[in-house]
Amino acid sequence: MISLTEDKVLDSCLSEILPTDVQGGEFLNSLRQKLTSQLSSSHKIPKPLLYHILKKTYLIENLPEGLQSDLKKVYLLNFTRNTTLLEEFIKIQTLFATEDIEIMPLKGMALLFSVYKDIGLRPMDDIDLLVKRKDYKRARELLIVSGYQDHELPFYYTKMIGRRTVLLDMQHELWYLKTMSGFKSSIYGIERIWENVQRIYLEDGKSAKIMEAEDLLIHVVAHAAIDHVKPRLLWLYDIISICESHKEKMRWDVFLNKVVNYNLGIAFYRLFKLVKENFNGAIPEFVIDELKPKKNNFFEARLYGWFLNNSSITWLGHILRIFSCSSLSGKIRLVLFYLFPGRELMAERYKIKNKRLVYFYYPLRAAIFLGRLIKMFFMFTGKKYNIRA
Repeated sequence: MISLTEDKVLDSCLSEILPTDVQGGEFLNSLRQKLTSQLSSSHKIPKPLLYHILKKTYLIENLPEGLQSDLKKVYLLNFTRNTTLLEEFIKIQTLFATEDIEIMPLKGMALLFSVYKDIGLRPMDDIDLLVKRKDYKRARELLIVSGYQDHELPFYYTKMIGRRTVLLDMQHELWYLKTMSGFKSSIYGIERIWENVQRIYLEDGKSAKIMEAEDLLIHVVAHAAIDHVKPRLLWLYDIISICESHKEKMRWDVFLNKVVNYNLGIAFYRLFKLVKENFNGAIPEFVIDELKPKKNNFFEARLYGWFLNNSSITWLGHILRIFSCSSLSGKIRLVLFYLFPGRELMAERYKIKNKRLVYFYYPLRAAIFLGRLIKMFFMFTGKKYNIRA
């Protein structure tokens, strides 16, 4: 039976061109057009998930055989790739266990264990995992011994498995926890997340320790609302799927308390408002109301209004990260990091092949950053401007 979430996703996919009164041939025509549009856009619902929903609704039978075959083929390819990534994660987990190193899957891999029952449904580009800071050096050594190589970007590693290149992102910290002051960090820091992990089992017996429901939702929402600003339909589906699958476990009071202390309220309110507009009922109304910027807080209300009206700007995530820092020193450190990132990041960002030339790009980056700050100031104050940065 199709779930409310899947029904809402399908409705969201089809509603743009399907009139409510279409029937027979017109309906099938419109459906084919819409699905063709969906298949050509990476910002729409992914093919494997679309195939699953259409199959459960029996609409797949109304599609041309060629389109049915294409959807099934992509689903099977994704199933194979995800199986490879899952098996590699289990190997890493087993290897690290020999040295008493705990790991925790993040993002897609975590959702594979806790939300999606079919590992072929959700596309994944890489393996994201978290280790404890004290174990990071030894964990990296074990990865290198097992065949991984350092990537150009810090914390990333690559390995060839057959004809596939597997990308691994191994972190020892979560950025929104680093922004807190010392006192808050002792209460809501990374140690508390490790203390509250839960072990989840797949049908074949594979298992992993993942974040508890509130922390999992926070991590997924922060990724969609701040790291990428423009959320994809897949990420909205992730969010409502977490809410539905953890309905009995989710402690919304704990969730709200953490979001407030992480200073993520404004970004989360915007995304939850978007979820409500597309999937009404997935998130409790009182949660959205609690996150809503208070009118008596002029700065917060103004910031949200500015953010909402300028959400198409790609660097808004950087601004939101800076505002999420609870201390002035944290804000300054983050600004300095954006101005002067490491050589590897600079070479990757500006496609610099000769790394000796990287230092010449720092003044350029500083000028661009200054231009964006000026542009943001005029946007925020509501004044007209003709600056292009």
